[in-house]
Amino acid sequence: YPLVEFTLADGSQKQALVGWHTFRHELPMREVRASRQQILLILAWALSIHKSQGQTLHRVKVDLSGVFDSGQAYVALLRATLLEQLQVTNFDPSKVQMHPRVIAWSQTH
Repeated sequence: YPLVEFTLADGSQKQALVGWHTFRHELPMREVRASRQQILLILAWALSIHKSQGQTLHRVKVDLSGVFDSGQAYVALLRATLLEQLQVTNFDPSKVQMHPRVIAWSQTH
């Protein structure tokens, strides 16, 4: 099993052995039709903005070159827990957009 070192939100380190997990597809009589083994780790260096939505990440490098829709930059930047742990590349102010309905709402509240 791989020994994985995690950096926690407070900056401390934690090590954990991450084992294999077996997924099985069984027929009604418990006959195994297919199985697969994998180590349950997310390769965070390869997350898209969409895949990262809802996650909290303690060290984040955000490449905004591919942002094309309103709210994407916001979602990407909000994954970081600390400003000091956030690095932004390819920032273009013209790509940071708010949806017109959000702008209209904010002007009335």
